[in-house]
Amino acid sequence: AYMYHQEALSIREMSGDRYAIALSLMNLGQVAVVQGASYRACAFCLRALTLFREYGDPYNLVTVLRDLGRAALNAGNITESRDWYAEGLTIAEELQAPAHIAACITGFAALAAHEGAYERALRLAGTAHALRDTYNMPWVQSSAMWFDNTLAPAYATLSAEASAHAYVQGRETPIDEAVAAIRARDFPAHLTAVPAA
Repeated sequence: AYMYHQEALSIREMSGDRYAIALSLMNLGQVAVVQGASYRACAFCLRALTLFREYGDPYNLVTVLRDLGRAALNAGNITESRDWYAEGLTIAEELQAPAHIAACITGFAALAAHEGAYERALRLAGTAHALRDTYNMPWVQSSAMWFDNTLAPAYATLSAEASAHAYVQGRETPIDEAVAAIRARDFPAHLTAVPAA
């Protein structure tokens, strides 16, 4: 997959089609994220991010922000990861895009697990899963495996009863309430304002 997208990028760079270049960079970033090549993923995604901002493409912009959040988290850059997910969630809310909202909430669940806030991680996981179920949105296998691995310490540390309680509590939490809690706790100052209706 990497060689295919690298070849596509080379062809598109020769053509000068900047939007097509952005798509190739996004694809390369996603492959690198799955392969665990976090720094390479960030390099591709940052280039794609610049181009998607230039073109005003909010849907692909959120996708790249999510990938940057995951790559930064995998590299141990927690503050950067939180900032990328926060910007992604803000745009996803404005777009009213359930798939992107669920993915960003998943990112914040992974951040919570990384920080040892296991009950919070499982609550957010429950919320994200409930949103996916509501809109019948299946997981991408590589993302599901990554998330399961991220949550493994939570399940290993908490009792089965505590884990189940946190997860069910999250599933029963309204999306607006969950997002408001994330915004209050995790957002950087410049993103704390609630988007205009």
